[in-house]
Amino acid sequence: MKIGEFAEKYNLSTDTVRYYIDNGMIIPEKVHNRYHFDETCEKSMDFILQFKKMKFTIEEIKHILTYMRMMPKTGKAETEYLLSIINNKIDQVAKEKEEYNIALEELEKIKKDYEKEIRDAKNEYKTYSIPINVLHFLACPKCQKPLKLNNASIKNNKIENGDLYCECGYEAKIENGMIVTEDSDKKSFHKSYGEELSYKSVIDENDSEYLSFLMAPSYWMEKRINLKDLNGKNILLARPIGHEIPYKFIENIENANIFIVDYQYLRMKGLKKRMEKTDLSSSSNVVFMAFDYLTIPLKHNSFDYILDLSGMINYVSNTNKSPLKNFYDILKYNGYIFSTFFLKESRDNIFVKEFNYLDKLYTRDFIDLEYSIFEKEDSAVIQGSNFKTEIDRFMKKNQGSIFLFSKVKK
Repeated sequence: MKIGEFAEKYNLSTDTVRYYIDNGMIIPEKVHNRYHFDETCEKSMDFILQFKKMKFTIEEIKHILTYMRMMPKTGKAETEYLLSIINNKIDQVAKEKEEYNIALEELEKIKKDYEKEIRDAKNEYKTYSIPINVLHFLACPKCQKPLKLNNASIKNNKIENGDLYCECGYEAKIENGMIVTEDSDKKSFHKSYGEELSYKSVIDENDSEYLSFLMAPSYWMEKRINLKDLNGKNILLARPIGHEIPYKFIENIENANIFIVDYQYLRMKGLKKRMEKTDLSSSSNVVFMAFDYLTIPLKHNSFDYILDLSGMINYVSNTNKSPLKNFYDILKYNGYIFSTFFLKESRDNIFVKEFNYLDKLYTRDFIDLEYSIFEKEDSAVIQGSNFKTEIDRFMKKNQGSIFLFSKVKK
């Protein structure tokens, strides 16, 4: 019997058959560089498949086959030896069965908890619109005059749609409860962060180490911010990554004005829609905005905290322009900026120019703007890359990326 026929008889691939040959588990005759399988080979294959069903490993099967070939079954001693192997496997499988039963009970318990959570979940979700009492934060980025509202649709003191304008000619819109400027980036980007986010796709399409790396600044920021200090404050979240940060802030900060912003329109639209599907409740005003970081339509000296989660570095990487001063302008005196960004170790990286540029901003522009950096920390380093997404474009193997953090006081 030839190898193809032998493989077909046992519903195996020829590569699998060759694997068993290479491991000495099947020993066919080789004539003119072709294998020929006889009855002995069939018996060996039957034995292998039978013992695999009984959860023996390949190494264990190899050991037993070798024993049987070297020590033919001629007496009680040999039989007792094989029986001891079977008994040991029975004990092992029984223990594994018990462990699996325990795991199954836990799975069933958790399954029931999740099913109850789904049954108890609300079918109607909150809609975020623009509270009328935050309009005073809006200002023309050209002349700083207050923006005026026209053609507005208002429900429960919240603006769902309308036109924003300044006498100098600047215009913006409120669309479905979100403030949008004409210069915001409306181009599409990675589907995982679009309007219909699939968390499963994010996890499936990204390396878990990379995702954990992206979450590092969120945890760093959490440990350094006392949320009670933010009650009643004016807070801007710039390009929040990880998505759990807005949830946590809205749930735990009271009577604040929280502006969640991004220069990418689709990303902000998607985040707003996903947050509307949660059961969050808060006494704080929550405002979603999409605008170019160089033309921020907000009043100068009006925010107590700016939490920049890689927003500036992402903007620099995409535009090669710095939005640093524009964010400083809207921050109050004695206000705080928490900022995170990538810094490449490798000088051969295609984004190294942008990353080096931002590093210079943090050392030169902060001084020019009379800010002081009083904490700067390396958070994490990724050595090497097996990432499946566009991260491969700028992270070559054996190159690292570091999150640097700065807490800035004016």
